[in-house]
Amino acid sequence: MIKEAVGYRLIPGFEKEACIHILVSSCNLKSEAKIAAVVDHLVNGTQQEVCAVLYGLAQSTIAEAVTRLNHAHKQMLQYHEAYMQK
Repeated sequence: MIKEAVGYRLIPGFEKEACIHILVSSCNLKSEAKIAAVVDHLVNGTQQEVCAVLYGLAQSTIAEAVTRLNHAHKQMLQYHEAYMQK
């Protein structure tokens, strides 16, 4: 199962940008800087602290956005798993 492998968490540096943008839209993130920072972190693996400096955000702002994305990711995976068990 997917949840056993990664615990439903997004893995920095291993995510696809298109997938992150789908999660961003489901979380209703609007700030261009916040979106760019989470994409850089999750797709490229750039540390949150570095992203904070690069995009002029507090590290806690990026961490909160990643938490929201992880929650949306978990819900989507749970939906997919439930659907596949039909």
